[in-house]
Amino acid sequence: MRSIVPAAIALLGLSSAASAQDLSNTSEAVRVFAAAQPACVVSAAASTGGALNAVFTPDGTGGGAIAITQLVDPQTAEPRASSIELSLPVVCNAAHRLSVVSDTGGLLRAGGQPANRLAPDAFADLLPYTIGVDWAGTTLQAPSDRTGGIETDQPARNGELRLRIGTANGGGLLTAGNYADTVTIQFEPAS
Repeated sequence: MRSIVPAAIALLGLSSAASAQDLSNTSEAVRVFAAAQPACVVSAAASTGGALNAVFTPDGTGGGAIAITQLVDPQTAEPRASSIELSLPVVCNAAHRLSVVSDTGGLLRAGGQPANRLAPDAFADLLPYTIGVDWAGTTLQAPSDRTGGIETDQPARNGELRLRIGTANGGGLLTAGNYADTVTIQFEPAS
């Protein structure tokens, strides 16, 4: 039994010496793979200044709230003009589609009826407004109640999206109450 143990040690020593010689004469390649998925990154919105009867407050997540300071004239109950422009830094690494859509088609009174739209000589629950967008050399504008909102296809782009929101002066009477809407800005990869 004693002779088997030294023989096993001797074989192990020869085996590692042969392996060392083989490694010095060979090479291997390691390939690295990755994919950059299409994405658009939108940074925090900020007011560009020059707002009329409106104030923007960022919410810390990239969005925020636009408050119209005085929605109606206290003497006539008709809407007062307001406007604001926001700037949103955007980076898109692929062709994409931009859509900007109002959730309710205008400023809707809490508890109000969307069909009860602004009209001369009647009280209304819905005040349509104008949405404007500047992006990648394209300027688009549409009323908030436009079906499908604003859409445009663009190539990969790094720049600043400008969003404009504005209400017109007059046009009818607004029922007293709180009015709200949500404007959704969505970037999606073009197909």
